[in-house]
Amino acid sequence: MTSKPARTSKPVRTSKPARIASVDMLRGASMIMLVLVHSVAYLARTPQGFDPTYQFFGWVLGGTGAALFTSLVGASFVLSMRALADLPGRVIILGAIARGVFLIALSMCINVLTKGVDHLFVSQILQLIGVASIVVALLRKAPSWVLLTTAVAVCAVAPLVRSALGFEEWWGGQMVVFTGAPPQGLIVVPIGELAPGIDLRAALATALVAGVFPILPWLAFPLLGMVLGRQLAAHQPQLGVRWTAIGAVFGIAGLGLALYAASAGLTDVVASHLTPLAFWPDSTTMLLLQTGVVLVAMGISHAALDHHAEHGPWLDVVKLYSRYALTVYTTSWLVIFIPIHLADFLAPGRHVSDLTGTYPALAFGILLVIAYYPVLRFWDRHGGVGSMEWAMRRLQGGVGRPSTRV
Repeated sequence: MTSKPARTSKPVRTSKPARIASVDMLRGASMIMLVLVHSVAYLARTPQGFDPTYQFFGWVLGGTGAALFTSLVGASFVLSMRALADLPGRVIILGAIARGVFLIALSMCINVLTKGVDHLFVSQILQLIGVASIVVALLRKAPSWVLLTTAVAVCAVAPLVRSALGFEEWWGGQMVVFTGAPPQGLIVVPIGELAPGIDLRAALATALVAGVFPILPWLAFPLLGMVLGRQLAAHQPQLGVRWTAIGAVFGIAGLGLALYAASAGLTDVVASHLTPLAFWPDSTTMLLLQTGVVLVAMGISHAALDHHAEHGPWLDVVKLYSRYALTVYTTSWLVIFIPIHLADFLAPGRHVSDLTGTYPALAFGILLVIAYYPVLRFWDRHGGVGSMEWAMRRLQGGVGRPSTRV
C-alpha cells in the first residue's frame, strides 16, 4: 500500500503575464522625451521671445511627455497586478506604501542635491508617482467610474486650492500672457521661476498645487491610466479606435476652449477653469488637451503594436528605456545638473545656461540618451541589480509578506 505524497506549503505562483508592446513603447518614448526636455529646460538659455525649438521641447514635449508618463504609472500598476493576484490585499497595500515613501524620499533627496534645501518639498514627477503608488493601490478595487469621477474631482478642486494657497506667490507674484507665440494670448506663464521655501505653508503649497508636478491636478493622470490599463488587460475590441476618437474630442475641446478664453481675455489660470493654456499651473484647458494626447497616443500605439506578434528591433531598444525608466529618470536628473553645479563652482553667480543655447543643450540631451543604451544593456544582462526598479521589486517582495521561516 502506497502512502500519499506529502503536501507542501509552497505558494502557487502565477505565471508572469506577457508585456504589452504599446505600454513599453510609450513609457520608453516618454522617458526619452523627458530627458531631452530636462536638458533643454535646465541647460539652455531662456530665449527672449518665441523660440520654436525651445518652446517645443519645454511646453509641447514637456507637457505631453509628463502626462503620458504619469498615465502609464496607473496603467502599469493595473497590468502588474495580474502577476500579484494571489497576494493578500494587505501585502499589496503595504508594498505600495513602502514604494511610495521610498519615491517621495528619493524625490526630496534629488531636489536638495540639484536645487537646494529650499526645494525640499517641491512636488516633482517622482514625488507625484510616490503619492500615486499609494493612491492607486488603495483604489485598486474601485469601479472604473469611481476612478474617473475622482480624477474629474481632482481637476475640479485644483483651482480652488491654488487660490487658497496662493500659487503666484511662489512663481514671481504674477501670471502674464506670453506674447511671442502665435496665436496671441493662447499661453499664460508665470513671470518668474519657482522660489519655494521649507516652512509648513510653503511645503503644503508646493506639494499640493504649486510644485512642478503638484498632486492637484496631476494625480488625475495615474487614475485615468488605471482605467486604460483595465481596458487593455480585458482585451476590449476596437480599443485603439475608441481611444483615438475620444482623445481627438478631448484635444479639440481643450484647444478650442483655450482659444475662446484667449479671445475673450479670460486669463485667470490660477482660479478659473475657462482660460488659455498654461503649464504652470496646469490649466483645465491644458488638462483636456493633455488627456486628448494621452488617449490618441495610446490608441494609435495599441492599434499598431498590440495586435502583431513581431516587431522591429527598434522596439527592443525602446523597451530597454521602458524597463529602466525610473533609473533613467533619476540618474539623468543628477547628470544634467553636473554642468550646472560645475559652472556655478568655477564662476560663482553664473549659470551654465548663460553660455549655452537651445541646440547645444539639446545635443547634450541626445548624447545622454545614446550613452544610456550600452549602460542599460550591461545592467540588464546582470539582472538590473542596484537599479531603481530592482529596489522597488525588493520593497514589494519584502514588505508585508508572511514569513516562510519555520
